[in-house]
Formats: sequence, structure tokens, C-alpha cells
Amino acid sequence: MPAIDCMIRWMLNMRTSILDKTRFSAFIGSSSGLDSLLRERKIETLIVSGTLSNVCCESTARDGMMLNYRSFSCRMRMPPRTMSCTTRHS
Repeated sequence: MPAIDCMIRWMLNMRTSILDKTRFSAFIGSSSGLDSLLRERKIETLIVSGTLSNVCCESTARDGMMLNYRSFSCRMRMPPRTMSCTTRHS
């Protein structure tokens, strides 16, 4: 089973929330409400993934680290069936 299929199945089994984001980083100002949602659920670790890892994903991972979250980045590469994970901050 391709890695992306496993990740999607895992996410669907978790308590998933979908947030609209209005800035590169999900943590900037009132961009998405992500920080309050994570704190409410007592979540301390982020795994950030997306299609433009050098823009929105990196901004969100970096800002999460600055807010004291443990932040990891999973970058999707073309073709979408391959994935690499790198530690951003621990």
C-alpha cells in the first residue's frame, strides 16, 4: 500500500479537524485558530505535511516551534507515492 494511502487512512481514524488558513503559516494571527485548537486538545507535537513544503509547511512548522511545539515536517515529493520525513525541531 503506498505511503500516502496509509497516511490518509491513519488521519481518518484520528480526531480530525479541517481548518481554513488565510496566511502562509497556520499560526499567524487569526490565520486559522490552530494554536487554540491544539492547546485545547493538549497536543504538543506537530507533523506538518503538504504540497509546498518550502512555503506554507515550513512557515507553519517554524512558527509552531517558536510557540514551543515539537515540530516535524513530512515532505511529499513527486510522484506523490514517495514521502520523506525530516525533523524540524525536537
